[in-house]
Amino acid sequence: MTVPERWTGDECRNVMSAIPVYVWSALPDGTVDFVNPQWEEYTGLPGSAAFGWKWASVIHPEDVERYTSAWKLSLECLDPLEQEIRVHGKNGIYRWWLIRCTPAYDESGQLLKWYGAGFDIDDRKRVQEELQRHHETVRDQIEQELRDTIDAIPVLCGTLSSDGNVDFFNRRTLEYYGLSSEEMIGFNWKNVVHPDDLPRLVAAQLESFPAGRPLDIETRCRRADGVYRWVIHRIVPRYGEHGEIIKWYGITFDIEDRKRAEEAVLEQRVFERTRIARELHDTLLQNFQATLLMLGAAKNLLDGGPVKETLEQALVTADRAIAEGREAIQGLRLGTEEPGDLITVLTTLGKGLAAGLGTGGCPSFHVEVSGVPARLNPSVIHEVVSIGSEALRNAFRHARAKDIRLHFRYEAEEFRLAVVDDGTGIDPAILATGRGEGHFGLAGMRERSKIVSGNFTPWSERGLGTRIELKIPGSHAYDVS
Repeated sequence: MTVPERWTGDECRNVMSAIPVYVWSALPDGTVDFVNPQWEEYTGLPGSAAFGWKWASVIHPEDVERYTSAWKLSLECLDPLEQEIRVHGKNGIYRWWLIRCTPAYDESGQLLKWYGAGFDIDDRKRVQEELQRHHETVRDQIEQELRDTIDAIPVLCGTLSSDGNVDFFNRRTLEYYGLSSEEMIGFNWKNVVHPDDLPRLVAAQLESFPAGRPLDIETRCRRADGVYRWVIHRIVPRYGEHGEIIKWYGITFDIEDRKRAEEAVLEQRVFERTRIARELHDTLLQNFQATLLMLGAAKNLLDGGPVKETLEQALVTADRAIAEGREAIQGLRLGTEEPGDLITVLTTLGKGLAAGLGTGGCPSFHVEVSGVPARLNPSVIHEVVSIGSEALRNAFRHARAKDIRLHFRYEAEEFRLAVVDDGTGIDPAILATGRGEGHFGLAGMRERSKIVSGNFTPWSERGLGTRIELKIPGSHAYDVS
């Protein structure tokens, strides 16, 4: 700000005295040397009471240090000043004022003075404060309504920090478990999870949280009456502006009644499969085996020739059909045995297929198991055995592979089974449609995977090999009863 040359000092003072706001000036060191009559009229003090640094006497005690520090910083940096302070009036009341001050220089850039003005903003300030209080009241009302709604909804819900530390549970959750918020927040909530299910839940969190994946898992939790009931937990992340996870939101549903109904259906299905397997073994296979023995005896009565050779080939095919029938019956009976039985069944099948090919051109066969083997649901294990058996037979009989691998992967959120070979690959047309003339294996495996809510993923490329993979969500795959 530059003072016009045509204005004398008296003229400047006259102008500032006439302006209907509080106006003042200060020397380069910040010493006030002029205040206009408006200051005197408001404060009831003579102008000399503001000279130097005496003006601080009319500022509210709570604002003096803040304003003085800001004024000294402006003097040091030669930056304009803008501050809101409360000033004492001659009526004994403090009112809010907006103070603005800027430096003035001569033509050579030398600091001449500081010129400032003060504006009474008390009415505006009161309106702003009233609006702020209104907004806060409305916000508090909305927040209270949200809290009441969250507490009242018939769902157990809560929030977790990014590291999985629970910081909120709604009232329904606390009532369900019969505990206070202090007894549940943090990591204390794990105390209500059944001891047999807690390791699986923790493992699922360790897999999902670092990767930012939603979590969907079933466990047993102890209700307020001390009874453990099946519940399903569903937890999803909330992201910040920069893509980082800042919160997790979770809900829990009591599925005990549904679980009991499912178990009843599963028990009936297992019973029915066992009955069918027993009847097949005791009737069809036994009669088929007896028929083969008679045909074998008849073959031995024949002299060499085309008829005997054809009969021998038919007997070999029939023996293979009986072996496959026994494998299928064993799969039907699986479901209540130990977790390792699934691995044993498919491993035995693979070794048997490898041995059946003889030493010439026989591929190597390897089995890999990741994670801790867990028992599968009875309704799932038969389909897994069927899919795995079909994939192994196709690999050994059609792939012309040098190496065949069987993979089992047990994860908290998912079970995986894969059969991998380095053979000739599958015709792209058959891979795309799942079937071809005389080929229905892929279509059948895909249909079986749907029965167990699985994801069937075949991959193959000519000359590179084939990978048949089945993925089943942990909530459907594992038997945790």
